[in-house]
Amino acid sequence: MRNFTLTKAACIRISFTAILVISLFTPGISQVRMRANLMIVDANGATLMDGNMTNYDANYSNAVDGYDIWKMSNFGENFGILRSTANLVIERRNLIGVTDTTYFRMWNVQQRNYRLQLIVENLHTFNLMAFVRDNFLNQDIPVSLNDTSDIDFAVTSNLASRAQNRFTLIYRNINSAGGALPVEFTSIQAQRKNNDILVSWQVENETNVVKYVVEYSIDALRFTSLRELASSNSSVAKTYSTIDTRSTTADHFYRVRGVDLAGKIQYSAIARLGAANAVEALNIFPNPVPDKKAHLQLNVTNAGNYRVCLTAINGQRTKLGSLSVSSGQSFQTLILPKNIAPGVYRLQLTAPDNTFLLKTIHVL
Repeated sequence: MRNFTLTKAACIRISFTAILVISLFTPGISQVRMRANLMIVDANGATLMDGNMTNYDANYSNAVDGYDIWKMSNFGENFGILRSTANLVIERRNLIGVTDTTYFRMWNVQQRNYRLQLIVENLHTFNLMAFVRDNFLNQDIPVSLNDTSDIDFAVTSNLASRAQNRFTLIYRNINSAGGALPVEFTSIQAQRKNNDILVSWQVENETNVVKYVVEYSIDALRFTSLRELASSNSSVAKTYSTIDTRSTTADHFYRVRGVDLAGKIQYSAIARLGAANAVEALNIFPNPVPDKKAHLQLNVTNAGNYRVCLTAINGQRTKLGSLSVSSGQSFQTLILPKNIAPGVYRLQLTAPDNTFLLKTIHVL
């Protein structure tokens, strides 16, 4: 019985490899497909743990049949596609007409940082838009239809963050969906103004957006609606702000929900306002910094343009321009140059009076 089991597993593995090679490397065929990889992100970089693939062709059916390949579970992290009761590693589906959805299933994940990497090929010619829905964070993240999209996320002590159905890939026809995805949030910050809290955010591409809903939380997990603002429906960058009159000195968390004409929702990042008695500081998260994107939490008394410089361990300095920083606590996003090599750096922010803030970061 033991020998039979081993032989059967080997046969399945050889068959899977052969099919995968044919699917990936058949010459002269412009394939329409989506590959989804689950990676661990740590100080050593990104490590591929598992993945799946969907091929789209007019000759395939959306039903689970002999063209699809069932997934074999492993002892580590697993990332497949759920169709009814079938767990698939390779799925073959018909070409997307108006809508389609891929229901990812992940299990055996641990409390750590991960990356969902989507490699989509040749779907940009089908008049589609696509986004990944994070059911834990309640966010829709746009996805390229002919390129690679990386989505970093964390599995925390909150059991909902490791839900097997946390991620769903959704396709929509642009015409039937009423336009592109909702607004793009480029920044959000919260800062104290006397006894109040000023929440401000900047957006782009807000055409078709109806309103913004400012949400508040004490733990960055459970949010409640605080205030609604009508959209200007502008085609250029626009800044909005509102005042929260709460006077408590504890940590506060804010995010903004954009709602468009079709009812679609897009969330901003979360801005954290620390306790009122917090000292002047620079915090960076996540650290190590993935995907050349650092989120900065600042608490300063000296407002103005802060010059940004990155220094490598060999002493080489790279100037990164400047950031407009408000007094009090604020949230900023810093995009590092794509040619910055992975490693340990000192990030320095120099204030207008030449005082500076330093932080050691690890760039992946």
